[in-house]
Amino acid sequence: MAKVIYCPVNGWDCPYYDANGCCMLYPEFDPIDECDDFAVFWDKGDDYIVDPDEDYEPANVDDDCGFDPYMGCYTDDC
Repeated sequence: MAKVIYCPVNGWDCPYYDANGCCMLYPEFDPIDECDDFAVFWDKGDDYIVDPDEDYEPANVDDDCGFDPYMGCYTDDC
């Protein structure tokens, strides 16, 4: 499978959003230049391209505390 980028805002109403959460602007266009939402989350030079064939887990994920770095909050709160 080719490398992909994921939509940082899950913009399901965006015409470039696919059912897997990928942004279809990439690789034809630079999503930072074309999408304001994407540019809010990422800067030029950041590594936002993912190879779905690899087991991907960010190094800062701490499963024991319930903190989700993608959402920026704790997910196990009542």
